[in-house]
Amino acid sequence: MHPDREGLAVGDDWHAKLEEVVASNDNFIILIGQHTLNSPYVRQEIEWAHKYNKAIYPIWHNDFRGLKDNPSYEITEAIQYAIGTVNATIVEAENPKQYNAALDELLSSFGIVP
Repeated sequence: MHPDREGLAVGDDWHAKLEEVVASNDNFIILIGQHTLNSPYVRQEIEWAHKYNKAIYPIWHNDFRGLKDNPSYEITEAIQYAIGTVNATIVEAENPKQYNAALDELLSSFGIVP
């Protein structure tokens, strides 16, 4: 079974199930690269996280530097909050040490000492 489809049966509405998962968790962690927000599904997940008042933890990587690049999609209140307001963990270079440092920073924000 594909890990993204765990708990889904044939015929299930995966979109509704995904909203249910976002709604039922306290935190929303999003890994954002240069093209991540081009996906309407990712933007929808951000909308749900904002709608259900989830703590949002963005991790920027792959040279993503915020909303300054005049994107082709609408910047909603939820996207502005998740990308323009919430402090992000930034992966400065695409290498394992930088991702480990980002993970350590994220775990520390949950009170977990790596």
